[in-house]
Amino acid sequence: MFVKTSESKVVQGNSVAQRSGAVQSTGILSFLGPDLIIVGDLESHGLIQVEGSVQGDVHARQVIVGPKAKVTGNVVADDVTVGGEVIGSVRGLTVTLLSGSRVDGEMHHKSLAIEHGAHFEGHSRRPQNAEELAPKIDKARRG
Repeated sequence: MFVKTSESKVVQGNSVAQRSGAVQSTGILSFLGPDLIIVGDLESHGLIQVEGSVQGDVHARQVIVGPKAKVTGNVVADDVTVGGEVIGSVRGLTVTLLSGSRVDGEMHHKSLAIEHGAHFEGHSRRPQNAEELAPKIDKARRG
């Protein structure tokens, strides 16, 4: 069960969402359940929590890839937390790889945290210009 507090925090008991912190943008949560398979790109002005499978790019203010989730594509957000698997690039101001996670591809970040037990295969880069890391969210759709 999700609980939205007055500070726009999203909490799901002992989940990756709780471990990664509060939603930093709009407080909007898009949750993709473990039985869901998405083929195509995803875009949100809030938080996307992936617990299933995505075959495409994910752009949002905050992205959480759950412990049993798999994203085959690029993940771009201000804040990215990976608990499952990403095959593709990860791009964010803050990138966190949790224990048991797996990333095969490039990572571009301003701040990077890798927990013991995480697996990363690829290149890590910290660009001089933080604007390179911004998610490409269609501003025309903003409401």
